[in-house]
Amino acid sequence: MKNSFTEQRFEKAVGKILARNYILLDTIWNDSFLVHYDFIASNEVIFEVKYSFRNDFSRILAMIENYFAAGRADRVIFVINLPGEAYGRLADGYKKESGIPILTLDNLLYLCGGDEGLKSELLSCISFSTETVTPLPPDEKVAYMLKGATKAGVPAVGKIRKSFRKELAEIAPGGQDAKRYEEFCGKLIETIFCDSLDPPVAQQKNNRDRFRFDLVAALKNDPKSFWRFIYDKFDSCFILIECKNYKEAIGQEQIYLTERYLYQNALRNVALIFTREGADKSAYEATKDILKEHGKLMLIFDDRDVGCLERVYEAYIKDGSGPSPSDYLMDKVKQFLLDLDK
Repeated sequence: MKNSFTEQRFEKAVGKILARNYILLDTIWNDSFLVHYDFIASNEVIFEVKYSFRNDFSRILAMIENYFAAGRADRVIFVINLPGEAYGRLADGYKKESGIPILTLDNLLYLCGGDEGLKSELLSCISFSTETVTPLPPDEKVAYMLKGATKAGVPAVGKIRKSFRKELAEIAPGGQDAKRYEEFCGKLIETIFCDSLDPPVAQQKNNRDRFRFDLVAALKNDPKSFWRFIYDKFDSCFILIECKNYKEAIGQEQIYLTERYLYQNALRNVALIFTREGADKSAYEATKDILKEHGKLMLIFDDRDVGCLERVYEAYIKDGSGPSPSDYLMDKVKQFLLDLDK
């Protein structure tokens, strides 16, 4: 029995990943040992899913050692939520036995293939940034153990995601599709930045429900690249996301309204504003004044930016080369800072 909702979601995501790549048996109960197993492959190799919160790693290793003591380790593969590098460092720190069959987060990302939905579901359970985690195939020992249960012809991708650019074109600017546009922006952020941000939370209210902002997303622990810059320089652990499905460019009044939702005590000093036609000159000047006077960063994204973000994302996930979506944001910030006057 998993102890937290996060652990349960992680096990569910792992189950989908394993089922995508291996033939699994329906039963998860072994009467000979009277032990509940998480998943069992068709060749009777057992998968034990262990979620580590980093401060409880000794507990995970103790569980692994129990299998060695019972003489069942040659039929068990442990699945953990840590990258291989982190697991190796922690295991070495506890001076435990090496060579244990393990599927790490790197392997799970590899086994997702090009299935973006499965990857997003997996990373939504991970509390730390995975931007620099490189997908890696399972090691030879794990591959050998699962040889008899590996599926042939695993699809390179899962269900094809509808192009964000095409989906955006189907949303009419204006109040009638405002909710649809907000949902679109949330899905865009959750997909493209799933390695750095927790899934955005919608419909946040403050000041006794008098004001509402659209979405807020928390930075994952140990942020990288652009998100490290946000964390360090703007002391921000949360990102406000405003969605303006207006037919015309937004003005400075919308900028100052959004600025009211940013404040230091909430560790929320950065806003990403999505708007169909961008912002007029007064709005851009307002974002500069707010940064200079109050240290709050507000970035504006129009429909062209959404198209650019998706193209960068598609190229990045295809082979991992070139700029990432986070790099795109960093370039936008650099240009914004260069445009500041004194």
